[in-house]
Amino acid sequence: MAEKICVMSPKGGVGKTTLALNLGLHLAENHGKKTIVLDSNTHAANLSFYLGLPNLPITLNDVIKWNLPVEKAIYAYSRNFHFVPATIRFEKKIDLVNTRHFKEIIDKVSPYYDYIIFDSPPGVGKDVKTLISQSDRTIMITTPDLPTVATCLKGSFLVKKQQKPLSVVVNKSLGYKYELSVEEIAEMLEPDEIHVIPFDFKAKEAVAKREPLFHNRKSKVTKKIEQIARGLVQEVEQEIEAEKSLFSKILSFFKR
Repeated sequence: MAEKICVMSPKGGVGKTTLALNLGLHLAENHGKKTIVLDSNTHAANLSFYLGLPNLPITLNDVIKWNLPVEKAIYAYSRNFHFVPATIRFEKKIDLVNTRHFKEIIDKVSPYYDYIIFDSPPGVGKDVKTLISQSDRTIMITTPDLPTVATCLKGSFLVKKQQKPLSVVVNKSLGYKYELSVEEIAEMLEPDEIHVIPFDFKAKEAVAKREPLFHNRKSKVTKKIEQIARGLVQEVEQEIEAEKSLFSKILSFFKR
């Protein structure tokens, strides 16, 4: 079964889609993990723009609205990296929380992937709560300023209420003295782990070029996301080995 990750933030414009997309690509291309990213922002989708594929015929909105098989909205960017776009068209609002179909979608694709990544809408509304509840862990993104970190307190509370592991990514850090320090942010949000991604104009350039930042190997952001991906793979593999060890001990007990 897939490891499910919700990439979220109570604030918009902090880099959720950049992280969700490029983390997925690092897991798929650098670590050989079968990965799928779902654009779960069914109200204001962005993922397909970042891939340079904005006009795809069937989206997550169509799957939910018309009860279509999810396979119709899965697109292969590469052998190991697939994605499900949401619509960029102006349509009637689709809420993930209002349908059991969304859980059925996740249950159906889960056996075929190592990682499922949800690119969440901003905020802490019902859709975000649904995504966190469907995930094994949450990555919350903030920027190193007080208003954004204070807003992210709502996200931290929500994740902890659901008793899910929380990683915080401090994005677009310039390293200035007036920015909140990593220690201050950690004290406020109380994550299980925290990462810092520096500001890099290459991230904006990648969006303009409509190609993933992953392909720019010299980018500071690319290098940092690879570190996050590597740590995630190691952590998940350790958890799997621990579960196997426990299962072996149980079997050994009953064989006595």
